[in-house]
Amino acid sequence: MFVTWNGSRFDLPVLEDLFDIKIPNDQHIDGMLLMKMLAHGKTHSFSMESACDFFKTIQRPDKPKGTKEEILEWYNTAPLEELADYLHKDLRCTEHLLDSMLPQVSKFPNMWSRALKLEQKVARIVEDQCRYGVNLDYELAKVTHSAICDEMDRIEKEW
Repeated sequence: MFVTWNGSRFDLPVLEDLFDIKIPNDQHIDGMLLMKMLAHGKTHSFSMESACDFFKTIQRPDKPKGTKEEILEWYNTAPLEELADYLHKDLRCTEHLLDSMLPQVSKFPNMWSRALKLEQKVARIVEDQCRYGVNLDYELAKVTHSAICDEMDRIEKEW
């Protein structure tokens, strides 16, 4: 079982690319997506730092900043002792956060399990679209755009 924070959008795509594997959703729990479901409307940020504040748990270690590529570069070039310390603290923080969420999830395990799998599936589809793009039917888009413009003109004339 893989347990991550924002792993649907970061960890899993990186691991799958590096090792040419596919990690199924039923083998993964994305804590950030779980928090989005549990704390919907109660917080505006679902970063690990915000989650630590929300659940009043241990604080996450200072993380590397930048794009995915810059963060991966840091992972590849950081001194091994510094990287190990960061990853250990990050793992402990993730563990504390999931421990904080599990009592709420355990009340309705089947519901949360199905909902989380669906959220993770959507997150992976979105990540794939970000990475590989989206096929666009350009001709259909032009026709749709024209129809929308015509409708907007009609509505403006009515006002």
